[in-house]
Amino acid sequence: MKRKRIDIITLGCSKNLVDSEQLMRQLEEVGYSVTHDTEEPQGEIAVINTCGFIGDAKEESINMILEFAERKEEFERQVQIAQTIAISGHMNPDGDCIGSCMALYLYIRKYFPDIEADVYLEDRKPVFDYIDRMDEVKTEAEEDKVYDLFITCDVSALDRLAVARKYFDAAKKTACIDHHVSNNGFADVNHVRGEISSASEVLYGLLDSDKIDRSIAVPIYTGMAHDTGVFQYSSTTPETMRIAGELMKTG
Repeated sequence: MKRKRIDIITLGCSKNLVDSEQLMRQLEEVGYSVTHDTEEPQGEIAVINTCGFIGDAKEESINMILEFAERKEEFERQVQIAQTIAISGHMNPDGDCIGSCMALYLYIRKYFPDIEADVYLEDRKPVFDYIDRMDEVKTEAEEDKVYDLFITCDVSALDRLAVARKYFDAAKKTACIDHHVSNNGFADVNHVRGEISSASEVLYGLLDSDKIDRSIAVPIYTGMAHDTGVFQYSSTTPETMRIAGELMKTG
C-alpha cells in the first residue's frame, strides 16, 4: 500500500528547522512518507512550521500551497473538458522531450479514454521503443484538423515546435509544459518552471501521482534521467531524487 505523504514547509529560524526535522523523523517512524521544504507541496497533508517573528511567512507558505493546487486543478480541468488533444515536442527530440510527451499521452489514454488524443514527434527514435505505445507516434501533420487542446512538452519557444505547428496555431486552447528559463510563455496557459530539472519532472507535478503506474512512470523517469545526466547535473535536487524513487516503486 502506498504510504500517505506529508509535506513540511519551514519558514523561520534554526529552532524551527530542528523542530521540523524532529517531526519528520517521528512521522516516518509511524509510516508516513515525509518531504521537508519541498518546492512542490502535493502531499495529502501540508504542515507549515513558522515563527511569529517572521511577518509574511504564514501567508507566503499558504500562497505556495494554493498556487500549486491551482496549477494542478487548472491542468486537470483543461484536459477533462477537451474532446480532442494533441501533444508535441521540440525539433530533434531528446529523452526529456519524448519522455514527457509519451507520459502525458499514456496518462490521457488510460484515464480519459473518451478523449481523442494524438502525439506528434519529429522522430520516433528506436532507442526509446521500450516506452509503451511508441508505435502510435505520428511523425507528420497531414490532414487539416482543429484540436480542442494542444499541449507542448519541453518546447522552449514556438519556433522550436516540431511537426505539428499548424495544429498549435489552429487549436482552440494551448498549454505549455516546460523547464527552460528562456521560455517566455507562448501558450494560453504556461506551466514553465525554470528551477526544475526537466519537463518530465514538471509534468509529474501536474499529474495525480496516485495514478502513475509503471507504463507512465517509465517515460517520466527517462526524461528526468536524460536531462540530469542520470542525476549527476546540478539541476538534480532532493525533490528530483524523491520523485525518481517514487517512480521506481511502480515496478
